[in-house]
Amino acid sequence: MKNSKGTLVSVADFQAELAKAPEKLFAVAGDERLLARLPRGNWVGGTIPYLMTDENGGLTTRDSVMVQELLTDERASPNISVYDKQTIARITADAPANGYTFLMIPAFSDVHFVYGKEAPTFKDIFGHPIVGWISGIHLNDLGKEKPKVFNGKTGEVFADKALACHVPLPAGKTAEVEIVNIFERSEGPDLRFETDGFGPVTDCWIDGKKTNFVRWLTDDKVDTQLPLIADYSGALINVSIQEVDTEAGTVSLYAPVFKDRTYRLAKPMPDYVQGFKSVTARPTQDLAFACNCVLNYLYGKLDGARVGLPGPFTFGEIGYVLLNQTTVYCDVVDAGVPREGGRHFAHQMATALGHRVQEQLAQLESLGRLKRFFSPQLAELIVAGGAEDPLKTHRSEITVVFLDLRGFTAFAEMSEPEEVMGVLREYHAEMGKLILAHEGTLERFTGDGMMIFFNDPVPIPNPEERAIRMALAMRDRVAELIVRWYKRGFELGFGIGIAKGYATIGAIGFEGRWDYGAIGTVTNLAARLCGEAKTGQIIIPLRLLGMVEELIEVEPVAELTLKGFHGPVRTHNVLRLKA
Repeated sequence: MKNSKGTLVSVADFQAELAKAPEKLFAVAGDERLLARLPRGNWVGGTIPYLMTDENGGLTTRDSVMVQELLTDERASPNISVYDKQTIARITADAPANGYTFLMIPAFSDVHFVYGKEAPTFKDIFGHPIVGWISGIHLNDLGKEKPKVFNGKTGEVFADKALACHVPLPAGKTAEVEIVNIFERSEGPDLRFETDGFGPVTDCWIDGKKTNFVRWLTDDKVDTQLPLIADYSGALINVSIQEVDTEAGTVSLYAPVFKDRTYRLAKPMPDYVQGFKSVTARPTQDLAFACNCVLNYLYGKLDGARVGLPGPFTFGEIGYVLLNQTTVYCDVVDAGVPREGGRHFAHQMATALGHRVQEQLAQLESLGRLKRFFSPQLAELIVAGGAEDPLKTHRSEITVVFLDLRGFTAFAEMSEPEEVMGVLREYHAEMGKLILAHEGTLERFTGDGMMIFFNDPVPIPNPEERAIRMALAMRDRVAELIVRWYKRGFELGFGIGIAKGYATIGAIGFEGRWDYGAIGTVTNLAARLCGEAKTGQIIIPLRLLGMVEELIEVEPVAELTLKGFHGPVRTHNVLRLKA
C-alpha cells in the first residue's frame, strides 16, 4: 500500500497487508462480493463501487477496494459496537474520552433514517468527533441488492444495523471533523417545512406562503440536482432531493429537513471540479478518513476527474450529523495548537444548537401568547413561520359564527351564582372542544355568547364548510346538554347565526390585556342572525347558502329586517348535512 489516506488495491494485496500489519485498523470500501472475500482481521467495511482515487480520479469499480488506515493509539484498542434504531443514541456515551468514532450505516435502513433525523439531539453530539459514511450499492442494483456494512473482526454482515468503531488517540493528539461544501446559498426564496424528516414532503412554506412542494419545483423549473441549504451559525448543511413524484405530489429527500430551520436552494454549480479545487481541504499528514458524495460524482461527472481527497463516494456523509453533497474528513492534529484556516465545523454546529435552544424557548413563549387567541394547531403553525404576525391589523375574508343560549338572562336572574357558573363551565368546555377540533379562531365569549371565525390567521380551504360542520356539531351537543339542564330545572335553548364577508382583524386592547378582534359588517350580520335564531336553528343568509348548498339541507326562513342593514335579508335554516 502506498499511503494511509486512501489506496485502491486488489483483494489479494489487502489480504497481504492484513497479514503483514495485523495491528493496524483499516476502513474498506468496495463491492459486496469483494468484501465478502476478505479474511477476518482488524478492519471494518461498507459496500460502494464509486471511489475517488489519487491515481485515476473518480471511478466505478467492482474489481478493487479502497483502503484507508484509521489512525489509533497503539496502546489502546479500538472498540467496535453495533447499533440498531433503538440503540443508536448510545453512540456518544460509548465514544472514547480522547479520540473519534468512525461510523458506517447501511443506506435506506431504519437506523439510517433515525440517525439522520435524531442525531442532532443526541447527548453531547458535538463533544465527540464522529465521522463516517452511509454505505450504498451500484445504482443499477437498486431494488435488487441492499447496502451493507462488514465487521472484519467477527465476520458479521449487516443490512439493518450501524457499525461504529470507537478509536482512542494518544495523549497530545485530537481529532477534528471538518466538511467541505462547494455550494453556496441562493438569495431565496426561504423555505420552511411542517415536519422533521426525509419526507415524503407534500406542502411547505415558501416565503411565508403555503405551497405544494412538487408544484413549486415543477412550476419554477427548479434544478433538483441542487441541494437545499440551511445555515447553522455559518456551517452550511445540504439536503439533497431524492425523488419528485408528480403523480403523488410528494418529494423524498436524502437527508432530513427540520421544521425549525429555514432553507434556500443552492446557487448553480457549473463546474464541480473547479468548485472542489477552489475550496480544497488542507488536512495534515495524519488524515484518518475522507469521503465524498455519490451525487457530486454523478451530477458533476467526476468519472476520471481528480478532485478532493481519496475515499468512497457515499450515499450520505457523516460529520457528527448526516450530510449530503459534501466532502467530509477527519484530521488528527496536535491538541491545543491553533490551526490556520480551520473550519471548526463542530464549534459552528454546537453554537447553532445553542441558538436552537434559545429559539425554541422564544417559540414557547410566543406559542403561549398565541394560544390565548388561536387553536393549538394554528398557534404552532404561526410560530413555525406558516403565517405573518397575525396580531398586526389586516383585512381578510372570513366566515363568522355567532352562538348563544336562549333564556340565559332569565335563568341567571333566578338561579344561584354557583348554578350559573356550573352551566357556563359545561357549555364553554363542550363548545371549546368543537372549536379546537374544527380549527376555528375564538374571537371572544361573553357569558353565554361566543364568536368564532374561520380563514384567519391562516387561510384554509372551504372555511364556510368547516363553519357549517362545527355549527351542526355544536347544535347536537348542546341539545344533549339542554336535556340534562332541564332535569335540573333550567330551561335553556340555543341558536346560531353564520355569515361570510370581509373584516378588519388584529389585536385590540392595551398592554397586559389584548384580545384578537374582527370588525366589519360580516360580524354584525352573524350576530343579528344569531339573535333571530330560534332554539335549534342555524340561520345563514342567501349568499352563504349559494356556497354550501350542495353540502346541506335547508328550509327557508321569512325575510328578516335586521338592525343596521338596509332592506330585508333572505335567510335559511340549516337542517342537516346531505347524505
